[in-house]
Amino acid sequence: MTNSKTPPVAITLGDPAGIGPRIIFETCSTLISQKRNFFFLIADFCKVKPLADKFNCPVEKIKLCDDITLNKDVLAVYDYKFNEEITPGVSNPSESENVLGMIDKAVELILEGRASAMVTGPINKELIASSCKIKFTGHTEYLTKKFTSVKKTVMMMQAEDFRVVPLTQHIPLKSVPKYITKKNIKETIHIVNKSLKEFWNIEHPKIYVSGLNPHSGENGIIGHEEVLEINPALQELKSEGINVSGPFPADSLFNKMIRKEYDVAICMYHDQALIPIKSIFFESVINVTLGLPIIRTSPGHGTAFDIVASEKVNINPFKLSLVEAERLAKLKKRD
Repeated sequence: MTNSKTPPVAITLGDPAGIGPRIIFETCSTLISQKRNFFFLIADFCKVKPLADKFNCPVEKIKLCDDITLNKDVLAVYDYKFNEEITPGVSNPSESENVLGMIDKAVELILEGRASAMVTGPINKELIASSCKIKFTGHTEYLTKKFTSVKKTVMMMQAEDFRVVPLTQHIPLKSVPKYITKKNIKETIHIVNKSLKEFWNIEHPKIYVSGLNPHSGENGIIGHEEVLEINPALQELKSEGINVSGPFPADSLFNKMIRKEYDVAICMYHDQALIPIKSIFFESVINVTLGLPIIRTSPGHGTAFDIVASEKVNINPFKLSLVEAERLAKLKKRD
């Protein structure tokens, strides 16, 4: 049994044919060898057992354990049946419903108090959308819809002390301007400000905000979003006592010296936020979903079907995601 008063962290396998199983088994094996076992895996035990041995987690180190009883030397697997066998590197559309089912099961176990948080393995968004015939753009949006009390969530990417948040998430670039509204900006920054105080112990978070247009619009010469929406939102937030500054030109917001000045950068669209953090810290980027009633983290990369069989893969983002989920879950329980 685990000695921790906090329930264990649930891991969802992600796409069974992607990089998920490999990075999960290698990470868990590494942590268990360090006597750090605070997690369990949701997956089809019989179908992933051969993968565990293949991916540096000897079969004697995993155990079917539906009651989620942890053994410090063994990875517990909560059995969730798949339709077919797993072929690493070869995606299977018939498994898409099971991929979503594992996510649903993790949420269920958290709400029942049997798990404290969830770390999600990478998924293939396109495959799920086409196979399940639903509008699916990612974990963040899917989890948001599962909680009727939640109107907005925020995707925060983190690496060391560098944090970025895209105001708009998985939407086409041509649709971005219509979401650059005072309301959206204020709601996002309220969630980020509150989260940084509660979970990162930053008493007065310093928040920098980018503009949408080149040179932040040059006072309306190159676009009007900064003048009409972004700046008015920031002025109102300042009047509430939130330490927010901007809008700054995005092309100069991420150099080494300026990054030291803020706790988080709020960017106007997905790539404006993710290109700098992944370019600088690709091997340590994780994703933390803010605004949910549960804790969810994930590595900041995709399914990587093409490198599943590589000689060596980088498990650091997944390991960091798992450790961060435990930290956040303990803080949430304390509150």
